[in-house]
Amino acid sequence: ITGSKIKPGNKIIGLKSNGLHTNGYTLAQKILAEKQGLKLTDELPECGCTVKEELLRVHTSYLHPAQLVMKDFDINGMAHITGGGLIDNIPLCLILHAFSLP
Repeated sequence: ITGSKIKPGNKIIGLKSNGLHTNGYTLAQKILAEKQGLKLTDELPECGCTVKEELLRVHTSYLHPAQLVMKDFDINGMAHITGGGLIDNIPLCLILHAFSLP
């Protein structure tokens, strides 16, 4: 999936996250410490674990849901919504597509 088929009118499909995944841990730890006064060893009753355990929870693999979607639909582009989120990563996907045009 190169993005070369992206065109106006395409739909966006989002898959739900179960956490931070592999991005943002340093920022999350800083915010939790500075803004919330939490340490890595503090318990999070709503999660049933410590801050550290929640931050290190194994993330969901998107391979199988993506494969299911790809069986029924043509996928023209994909973007990880990490770091800059929707505001940075969707335009980046579109810009990269524009540079790949013949």
